[in-house]
Amino acid sequence: MKLKWILTGIAAVIIAVVVAAVAILSTMDFEQYRGLIEAEAKKATGRDLSLNGPIDLSISLTPAIVVEDVTFSNAEGGSRENMATLDRFEAQVELLPLISGDIKINRIVLVNGDILLETDANGTPNWQFQTADGADSDSSSGESSGGGGSQKLPQVDSIAVENSRITYINGATGEQMSVAIDSLTVTQEGDRLNVDLSGNYQDTPFDLAGTVGSPAILMSGGSYPIDLSGTAAGADLSLSGSIANITASPAPDLTVSVSGENLSDLNAVAGGGLPSAGPYEFSGRVTSEGTTYKVDGMTVRLNDTALAGNLAVDMGGERPRVSGNLTSELLDLSDLPGAEDGESAEESGDAGGGSDSQYVIPDTPLPLAALKTADADLNVKIDTLVLQEGMEIQAFDLTVNLQNGRLAITPLTGVFSGGQMNLDLTLDGSQETPTLASVFKMTGLDYGALLRSMDVSEDVEGVMDINLDVNGRGNSPHQIASTLNGTSEVISEEGVITNKILAIVASGLGEVMGPLMGDDKQTRLRCLVSRFAFTDGIAESKAMVLDSDTFSVAGTGDIDLGTEELDLYFDTKTREAALVSLAIPFQMKGTMKDPQVVPDPSGALKGVLGAGTNLEGTLGQISNLGTSLLGGGQSSSGGESSADTGTTTEDNPCLAVASGEAPAAAEEPAASEEPAPSQAEEIVPGAGDAGKAVEDAVKGAEDKIKNLFGD
Repeated sequence: MKLKWILTGIAAVIIAVVVAAVAILSTMDFEQYRGLIEAEAKKATGRDLSLNGPIDLSISLTPAIVVEDVTFSNAEGGSRENMATLDRFEAQVELLPLISGDIKINRIVLVNGDILLETDANGTPNWQFQTADGADSDSSSGESSGGGGSQKLPQVDSIAVENSRITYINGATGEQMSVAIDSLTVTQEGDRLNVDLSGNYQDTPFDLAGTVGSPAILMSGGSYPIDLSGTAAGADLSLSGSIANITASPAPDLTVSVSGENLSDLNAVAGGGLPSAGPYEFSGRVTSEGTTYKVDGMTVRLNDTALAGNLAVDMGGERPRVSGNLTSELLDLSDLPGAEDGESAEESGDAGGGSDSQYVIPDTPLPLAALKTADADLNVKIDTLVLQEGMEIQAFDLTVNLQNGRLAITPLTGVFSGGQMNLDLTLDGSQETPTLASVFKMTGLDYGALLRSMDVSEDVEGVMDINLDVNGRGNSPHQIASTLNGTSEVISEEGVITNKILAIVASGLGEVMGPLMGDDKQTRLRCLVSRFAFTDGIAESKAMVLDSDTFSVAGTGDIDLGTEELDLYFDTKTREAALVSLAIPFQMKGTMKDPQVVPDPSGALKGVLGAGTNLEGTLGQISNLGTSLLGGGQSSSGGESSADTGTTTEDNPCLAVASGEAPAAAEEPAASEEPAPSQAEEIVPGAGDAGKAVEDAVKGAEDKIKNLFGD
């Protein structure tokens, strides 16, 4: 019973003390302590605390103090005078822990605050305080030395922030970030803080919830834990892991995930430049080692396109260096923003080969300066790379090395329309005059399947091989072309060709050669050969031959890639007697931008005369190469050509050219005067009308060629 009375007596004493304390506090004028509070804050932090508004106290076992119009000065040399300004500050403190010297704050409320967190050029944060004697606060022990001895950091159970702004400035890099807080609630649980935050960044609303490390961990510079998830800029996001040395040289180890419905929604936080596209997703683990930041287990997805792999960025060199390996089952370029709807360079008037330019090959400067902004070592493997609808590259494999402006693609391989391709390319932008060297090989390109996929023709069949080995120099595609050296070769054996496709395989001359097929919409292609040798920008034809069951074409001449002037001559021959008059030699002059197709003066007349004279005499006057190379044509007696009996080089002159066993091209005839229409009329009645038909056919060919070159 005595113990009971003793405990009752102690309780009574405590109650009496508390009641007395409350009575005393309720009658005190706290305005007289304004200076004392400001002085003690100065002693504890080395900063000026100004209580400019009234001070109010709510009396209870957990009294609450309310102060209005508060400012707290910034560190010396800071970007502005005050680290924090507040319209209203509330703190609710428990009285009993004060007896043992502990400060336990149940709740802090900040209203209309403007808080600046920044580091100086050396990385020292402005939230690192000094005592009145100039010593740094000992944040690692949770104490700071004051004028009278050790002082414990207060324990804060919860913080509420309303309508405030927090700004962070990195003094070393100048990077700045400002976040407006509509509401923030923070409660402490062990060494973690539970966070519930809503606000906006760059006028973009966000909501985040989760846990972060306590202030003690933050101030100690230890590994700072983060586990947050929420929404921002229309995206669902999550961030979990930790950041070591967060106040000096942050070293993240974070798993990041971001996904949303439209990529352009992120423009507000990304600074713009992101196109309208989606849905999208990014996930990966972000870590760092020294100056190198890594993203492992990365997945990037946009619509149905996805990339996976790892990337690393080393920031320690003269330039950032990007390295990594990326893979994809499907990368659809046609599905990416701008692939179809974006304004082309020609539409915007910026391309060198646009309608305002005299050139087809663009003279727009290459973005070579961009090659010096970073170095790279990347490998990209894609099972299916979709260039556009119906055009795909299978087993795409790209290796890229970029070093001080020198870009090397060694190699790019893949399977395109059944053909195996290999590209080695070097663009050296480190020199005063950039250089380009490229070797491209394509074996077994199924152009029939390609044209079907492009909805050009359903009736074409055949495969071809392409070889290109060139080099040049200059700051634009046109400059490089005007200095080009090397060779090109295109060879196709056996196939089926149509009138429609002549515009492509015969340089847009379908209106000239199409009639040579007669009433047939298609004919068997026996061989197609195109060889050029490039010398200082002059492309000299070494072989231009197209041979089919019904007609053949052989060409010679050259193209000046600098001026883009054309100087080409073509000889034609038909195997159909009724079409002999349409087998007209012709010349291609003008420029790539404005090609001009004209009949050969003497050859055209011979074609006209052939309509009404003995075929044997007319055929005997066709050029030497037209007789030897195209010798499988229809004879005057109507006998079958040897070319109809097999496909060996012996009876197929085109294949002979391909194997190097025959002359490469037609010899351009010596200049001759073109007979006047009246002279032709005198020789053969109706020759003038036939000549007009030839002229109309040639004019149609000109229009076709102009369309081919983009006019």
